[in-house]
Amino acid sequence: MAPASSPFDRADADIILRSSDGVDFRAHKTLLVLSSSLFDGMFNVPQPATLANEDTHPESGLPLLRFTEDHQTLDRLLRLCYPVATPILEDLGDVSAVLDAAKKYHVDGAIARIGEKLPAFVRKEPLRVYAIACCVDLKAEAEFAAKAAPINIPLDLESFNQLGFNRITSGQLFRLIDFLRRRRATKELSSPYPRPRRPTADVSGDSHVLSVMSTGLLPESVDKDSTQDARAIDVPEDSQTLSTLLQLCYPMRSLRLESLDAIQAVLEAARRYRIVRAVEVAEKEWAKFLPGDHLRAYFIAMKHGWVDEAKEAAKYAVGYTVDTYIPEMDGVPAEAYRRLFDYRRRCQDTLTNVVPHDYHHYNYSLFNGLREYAPFWSDAFSGMMNKALNGGPNSPSILAPVGARYGYSSQVETIVAESKKLEDSLREALSKVSPTSTSSL
Repeated sequence: MAPASSPFDRADADIILRSSDGVDFRAHKTLLVLSSSLFDGMFNVPQPATLANEDTHPESGLPLLRFTEDHQTLDRLLRLCYPVATPILEDLGDVSAVLDAAKKYHVDGAIARIGEKLPAFVRKEPLRVYAIACCVDLKAEAEFAAKAAPINIPLDLESFNQLGFNRITSGQLFRLIDFLRRRRATKELSSPYPRPRRPTADVSGDSHVLSVMSTGLLPESVDKDSTQDARAIDVPEDSQTLSTLLQLCYPMRSLRLESLDAIQAVLEAARRYRIVRAVEVAEKEWAKFLPGDHLRAYFIAMKHGWVDEAKEAAKYAVGYTVDTYIPEMDGVPAEAYRRLFDYRRRCQDTLTNVVPHDYHHYNYSLFNGLREYAPFWSDAFSGMMNKALNGGPNSPSILAPVGARYGYSSQVETIVAESKKLEDSLREALSKVSPTSTSSL
């Protein structure tokens, strides 16, 4: 193994850090503890009297820690823990690598110091800087980069990954797109709203029923100081969610969950405690919210890995081009939002090809690959696609472009016949635009 350069070659070191490419850094625990809460916790727990051979440096006999970072990244990170000059970083990829390592090992001071270098790269690569800043929660740098970003950002899969958007959340991608949309109206970047803390309450239940219905609740949660007759379990759920979970543990008629908030809370708790019946009930109740709250239903489905349900929700969301912030976006990778954009774009392209050219006297603007129409045509086309994909009579939406062509004259039979033909053609064409495409869901 190769030795590192100064100051990581000192004989008074008390630990060896080995990079992924085989360079050994002679380091000092005290400096690492002062710089990193992770190392503080690691080095301040009792150590075994004798280390295993693989955890011991053969030449020095010192403890050996192996890192997944290469020697360049590890060298730069360690210099940020030592009283030496800040390393010079002239490549954005190097900045990103050091920031990732600093976040991984909880070296908060390094994140702040290296984060100061990000604005220098904004002029040439604002979108990459935005993604990097988001990954390490540098909100000021992310906003600075967003202000320099182009109005239309590339959302094809290759560009998306090259920009690093595959590493951020759907919420962070939404905030960028929302800011760019509103920047045209000279409004400021939005910011996320923290979710309120949930109240606590005591709810009683039968431990035998809980142990049968949930494989993940009792063993880890029981307060060992409680009496055998009334054991107390501390859980993070609010009283309403806990009450619902307990009812679903008993052989009684299934409950109705009256909101997506309730479904989301029950789902998270049911998965945490592995209560299968509660998950099944929540999945069934979720479907009834598709028509009215399709976007949130989509992100809940994506968050919980419901592939088929996500496809159905995407069909309801396909006709919309302006979204609102959904809290669940922050818990889902940005790829989920990109897929929805791509599915919308492909459905719009299909609609444009199906609707005869002489209907196209309406104006639209392009924003991130999607056509944004005036309100009348936006409602008409949204209705056309939603009805074609999700079933049901389509006359009001289909009649809009046909009626515009004929001026809503007395040729009712012609209008109805052509509307039906257009409806059938659109339904057939959209059925071929699958959310399961490799470029979509």
